[in-house]
Amino acid sequence: LPVPLPLAVIQVLAIDLGTDLLPALALGTDRPSPAAMRRPPEPPARPLITRALALRTFLFYGLIEAALGVAAFFAVYAVEGWRPFASLDAYAHVAEEARTLTFLGIVSGQIGCVFAQRSGSLRSRLSLTSNRWMGAGLAFELVLAILLVYVPGLNGIFEMTAVGVAWLLVLPAGAAVFLAIDLLRRRVEAALAHAP
Repeated sequence: LPVPLPLAVIQVLAIDLGTDLLPALALGTDRPSPAAMRRPPEPPARPLITRALALRTFLFYGLIEAALGVAAFFAVYAVEGWRPFASLDAYAHVAEEARTLTFLGIVSGQIGCVFAQRSGSLRSRLSLTSNRWMGAGLAFELVLAILLVYVPGLNGIFEMTAVGVAWLLVLPAGAAVFLAIDLLRRRVEAALAHAP
């Protein structure tokens, strides 16, 4: 597409090896759902990653994260006066800010994804008291993201720039959008499961 690169390679590494790492590990320490004992045991031949799990994780959750990043990217240009299908050439001065917002949009998706992948009611999925590692992992993710954006020199290494503090609203807003879409998916799946 005729647009500047939304993410630099170093930012992809920051996402994969930095912001996503500890929350993902913390998710692995979650207590099993109380409903787990009411389900029959899994067949021994069943693969660890089923087709349904792979589709939900990589296509559904992955597409939401990507959409949040792209939406944040284009939001920077829109604030500057750009309109869809117009050239971005006149807005080269905000390309680094747009890359920074892409990074923050993806981090917001990671936060929403951690909560979406937990089991139980929405209230229990949002709880940080049942898993102390989850709170620590999310705190690390947020602090690291903010350091990468705002620490002079460090943000230059990661091809980002300090953005207006109001742009940080992308983090809770993106996570909320992610959870809302996942809640809709769960309701549709439950309705289909109970349909005759």
